[in-house]
Amino acid sequence: MKTTIEIPDALHRQAKLYAVKEGIALRDVIVSALQRSLDGPKSNPQTGISAHSAADEDGWPVLKRSGGEVVTDAVLRQLREQEGV
Repeated sequence: MKTTIEIPDALHRQAKLYAVKEGIALRDVIVSALQRSLDGPKSNPQTGISAHSAADEDGWPVLKRSGGEVVTDAVLRQLREQEGV
């Protein structure tokens, strides 16, 4: 599908330079950036919980570690003890 959008001149130059440097079409740079933006971390508008957090048994948001493990008070205490805090 074709569409027309207005992009600030500086952003257009930056995207065009990136496309040339990578040896790809400007269209591919824009499509890729748009797709990453749409696929990025999402937040549930009802709970405000993002893809990097979860809800505990009471519904409170809690952080998740990179492996998906929930960061609980026990995990924080253990980390503090390891750091001597």
